[in-house]
Amino acid sequence: MFYTYNELFFHLPWHPFYSATAGILCGIGWYVNVPLGLALSLCAFCIHVFFRIPAWYVAGLCFLGGMALGIFRAQQQENRYLRACAATQQKLTIEGTITNITTDETGQATTILITSAQAKKQARSALNGWSLTIRHPINQALQIGQQLRWENLFLRPPSLEHSFSNYCLQKNHLGSVKTTELPRPLPLRPTLSFEQYWSTLRAKIVDHIARYTDTETVLLIRSIVLGDKTALQESTIDYRSQFQYWGISHYLARSGLHISTIIFLVVFICSLIIPNHTMRIILAMIFSILFSLVSWNSVSYLRALSFVLILFLGTLRKRSTHALVIFSIVTSLTLLQAPHVLLALDFQLSFLLSGVLLWYTQINFFTSLANTNSAPIR
Repeated sequence: MFYTYNELFFHLPWHPFYSATAGILCGIGWYVNVPLGLALSLCAFCIHVFFRIPAWYVAGLCFLGGMALGIFRAQQQENRYLRACAATQQKLTIEGTITNITTDETGQATTILITSAQAKKQARSALNGWSLTIRHPINQALQIGQQLRWENLFLRPPSLEHSFSNYCLQKNHLGSVKTTELPRPLPLRPTLSFEQYWSTLRAKIVDHIARYTDTETVLLIRSIVLGDKTALQESTIDYRSQFQYWGISHYLARSGLHISTIIFLVVFICSLIIPNHTMRIILAMIFSILFSLVSWNSVSYLRALSFVLILFLGTLRKRSTHALVIFSIVTSLTLLQAPHVLLALDFQLSFLLSGVLLWYTQINFFTSLANTNSAPIR
């Protein structure tokens, strides 16, 4: 029971997901960076002291379980990186799917997702699933989603330096290698893949927009609406300077604010033409997924998208949704999928700011609830 605003700040309703998420954060923090793990543990301890927790043993079990799971995932990812390093430093035959292509004056850089690797006809399965950037002579025939093979590709082992290995684990990337040989397409594979289809559709959308606007507007739409970080090049340096002068440079980087605004507009438009509430929610979910497939995604965007989809699922099932609980679920799933993203600045700023805003929103909610009821909140 609490009567004042100060008591309300620390006595928000407790949920086991809070403790589990705090345990995952602390477990990953202790494994990848001891000072960070210590700081997170102190924060978790203070929060659990101030929370009005009805059953401490439940909170303790959830925290310890989350901590063990976080340490296990971080160790699993690091061992995966070490096995990949051990499989390099030799000539390899690598097959993979193109995920990104960039071209400049010096040549072409093709990023592939490795599907198989061999050295002297022996499989190197430890390299499967990693991304690798290969610089080679320009080949305009390459397309995203295409299956390629490089032979006699000498891959040096990535650095075992702590900061570099953490970066590779965050990006699931083994670095880059340079070769003078062109890749060999794999004709036996399907001519059209899932990635290639959406990449082609994305290019068609950009080309269609370019027909009715100028080049600078297209680049701004690609960066702000579609989330292409490479769109802001020298041709838009004036825009970047103006945005910096106005103090709104963060608008150039697509974040959860953009997807939230777009989904709000979609739901609002659907409410005007579709009377059924369930159909409006389903259409908004479908639009959100399709929009993410035709755009370039980031950590903050995926966080907002996951949050909205879980919120919509709860609405469809007619269940009451709690914003902080959903946020805890999204945070846990993000960390378990890529534990070392905890060290990334964009993850820290995005999730910390979102968590504080959600906490403040809940405080305002319970404050208004306390003002409308004469009895104290329990």
